This record gives sequence, C-alpha cells and structure tokens, in this order.
Amino acid sequence: MSIFRTLVSVCCLLILLGGNSSAKTLAPYRSGDWAKLINQADGHPAVIHIWGFSCGPCVAELPAWGNFAQAHPKLKLMLLEVDQVPEEMTLKTLVGAKLSEADNHVSVDYFDEYMRYEIDPKWQGELPITLLIDAQGNIRKLRGSVDFKIVNDWVFKTKKDD
Repeated sequence: MSIFRTLVSVCCLLILLGGNSSAKTLAPYRSGDWAKLINQADGHPAVIHIWGFSCGPCVAELPAWGNFAQAHPKLKLMLLEVDQVPEEMTLKTLVGAKLSEADNHVSVDYFDEYMRYEIDPKWQGELPITLLIDAQGNIRKLRGSVDFKIVNDWVFKTKKDD
C-alpha cells in the first residue's frame, strides 16, 4: 500500500472517529503570524506542536496529544496544522483526537521556506516539530515524533520553576 493511501486511510479513520462533536474554530495562520503565536503564551509555559496531514507520524500521534492535553488542562497547548486541507477534515480529526479544546491554528497560505524561516532559520520543515516554551520565553525544540516522557518532565520542571 502506498504512503498516500495509508495517509488517506488514517485521515478517514480519524474523521469517522470524530463523531458529531464540534471543535472550536481554527485560527488562521499566515506569514508574519509567528510572533503573535509565541506571544499568546503571555509569560507562561506553553507547547506549540506543528504538524501536517501529509505526515503519517503527525496524524498517528494526535490522540496521544489529546491525552496529554487532558492530563495538563492548565498548560497552553497550541497546534499548528501546515497542510492545506479542508477545514472540516481538520476539525473532525482534532475532535477525534480529543484536541478540540486546544488552541488550534491552520496555515491558510502555502507553508513555504519563508514561513519556516520565521519559526527557525535552521529548520528545514521536517514534521512533526514541537516547541516547549518556558515562562522566560526560552524555547526547546523536539524534532520528530515526540517522546511524551520528555514533555511531561519539562511540564513538571516548569511547574517547579513557577
């Protein structure tokens, strides 16, 4: 089975699991919006997870992010979906992964090298990528599928530092 068919199958499964629940609206993300997104942390620890439908591991780990969000309801969790897919597909996928209450953003422009550069000049665009932002604004980047032990340890440490 081709990678494309596998991705479509996973997306369809997540859509079917999504049920009829509604998610919050998706905030549009455009070139130049990175500073606004970072500033939403407002001096508090935050996690930004950048993912896309074209990334099999990204879609596969969304339910784990949903569990993480439920385990840490006070932590600011922002998700940025970078592929241009129908909004309904994104919303249903997020609902199916129990991420409808997260701060969800979707790129409305083609996510090109300029947008990647704005986030990190050294980032080549590999997905997923997770940014852990502490209360002082320091950013730790985790590339690839996330190890939730690392993220949970970081959350514990940031709570101690508050």
